[in-house]
Amino acid sequence: DYDTELYAGWRSRVRAYADSTRAPYADLVETLRQLTPDEASALFIPDGEIGAPHLNEAGNEWVARHLLATGAFSLGSPTSPSVSR
Repeated sequence: DYDTELYAGWRSRVRAYADSTRAPYADLVETLRQLTPDEASALFIPDGEIGAPHLNEAGNEWVARHLLATGAFSLGSPTSPSVSR
C-alpha cells in the first residue's frame, strides 16, 4: 500500500468491522507513506526471498513501536498483553 490505493477498500471494510465490534484497529499505511521509498523497502523481505513481501525483523519492530505510540495498545505480561480501544 506504499504507493497504491489497491487495498483502500479492504482497509475501509476492516476499519468498519473493527469499529462495529470494538476490536482494536490501527492502520499504519499513512505513517508508512511518510518514509522514503528506501526506508520503506528496508522494512520488508526483499522480492525473490522466502517470505516476501512481508515485513522483516526491522519492519515488525517499526510496527510495534508505532502501535505502542498510538496508545491504542500497551504492553502487558508476556502471556496476557493489555489491549485497549
